[in-house]
Amino acid sequence: MPELPEVETIKKDLEKSILGRSIKKIEANKPRIIKEPSPERFKRELKGKTFRRIVRRGKYLIFYLSSGKFLIIHLKLTGQLIYGEKDSKNRLNLLLSNNK
Repeated sequence: MPELPEVETIKKDLEKSILGRSIKKIEANKPRIIKEPSPERFKRELKGKTFRRIVRRGKYLIFYLSSGKFLIIHLKLTGQLIYGEKDSKNRLNLLLSNNK
């Protein structure tokens, strides 16, 4: 399970990579990982939105979006957030405005 220092490092790395980028496409290879709303609504509400801010609260990462809504992620035991090329093995892929 990632500990607080690792979660903080992930946050800082993502701030450098994704802030100001908009979401062009969402692929949920394992839709059940989306708790709420439904996967269809999740995709609809995220598409075209821009990442404005990332905050860490404990082991949760909160991604504030241009719509005023936010995305909350907890990495659980073995979770990862990877900034890079699309991979069909990932449970969720977000294609950003810089095509990564």
